[in-house]
This record gives sequence, structure tokens and C-alpha cells, in this order.
Amino acid sequence: MKINTAKLCLFVGWVVLGKTTLAKKVYHHSDIRRHFEGFAWAYISQQCKTRDVWEGILVKLTSPTKDERDQILKMTHEELAKKLNQVQQEKRCLVILDDIWSTEAWDLLSPAFPSGQVSSKILVTTRNREVAIAYRSRRFST
Repeated sequence: MKINTAKLCLFVGWVVLGKTTLAKKVYHHSDIRRHFEGFAWAYISQQCKTRDVWEGILVKLTSPTKDERDQILKMTHEELAKKLNQVQQEKRCLVILDDIWSTEAWDLLSPAFPSGQVSSKILVTTRNREVAIAYRSRRFST
């Protein structure tokens, strides 16, 4: 199975179109599971809380001890983004960002995700076409 070299994949469409269902199928597919070392799924609400999303993803990707988890909770916003970015550069990760509502939410979240040549992938579901347009015109553009 050849995995696409794109860093990010977007599923865009109306409510109840099946974006999340398709993302779940990708996330749980056996070939995908064999290809990646770390997995994280984050539901992004309308009131996107960047720190909570980043912490949740980092915990899922690293399976930290209690002491390491305490260190994560003490990190500054910048340290947390840097650490999450670093983890995704060091190992192949698949991160699903489910239901991003706005370009503003994407702009807040994106600093924690690598933009260079990495084997980690990000899959985003959104009902907002502007999020897809923002992706193409900003730092993740191809």
C-alpha cells in the first residue's frame, strides 16, 4: 500500500455526509494501523480550546507516565506546540482533527503540526469549505 505524500488530507462536506464515518474507517483500517506508530483522534468543538486539543493529542501519541503527563500539563503554550510538533517529526503519526468549524480554529491549531517533509499525516474533517481554502493558501500548501 502506498501512502500519499501529502501531509494533510481534508474531508469537506455538509452535515451527515459521512466525513467522520469515512475518517473512522481510515483510522481503524488494518493497513493504516500497520503503517503508523502513533494515533490520535481529536473532536474539535465550535469553542476550540487549543491547549486541550494539543494536550489530548500529545497524550495519545506518547502514552506518558504520570510524571510525564504532569510535565505536559506544566508546559507553556509554545512548549506544548513545539513538543507535539517534535513527536510528529520523530515517528509516523496519524492525527484526525474531526469537525474543524472555522479557519480561525485551524490557524490556532496548525502551529503544533509539522509543515516540512515528515511521514506523519493529519486528516481533517470540516463542513466549512473556507478551511480547505485556508489550508491551500497557508503554511501547509503544496
